[in-house]
Amino acid sequence: MALRAPPLAWFCAAQWPDFTPPLTIPAVFMENITDSRLLEQITAETGAKVGGTLFSDALSGPDGPAGTYLAMMRHNIATLTAALKE
Repeated sequence: MALRAPPLAWFCAAQWPDFTPPLTIPAVFMENITDSRLLEQITAETGAKVGGTLFSDALSGPDGPAGTYLAMMRHNIATLTAALKE
């Protein structure tokens, strides 16, 4: 029997009305190649802010913030640091 990931709706806070998260989520991060709808729902339900866009599987154009692997790593670190220190 193959294992399957739970449906996306399973992760939504509305599915767990009695669940109180033990941690405050200060920020969530977009990925440069993903649909933002789930992230928008998470921020609406948790009060977290969108901390920025991270690059993972795809670089930006050569003149963008992640034109090389090293530039991507620098961009991601700067984005994470700025959002989480506020």
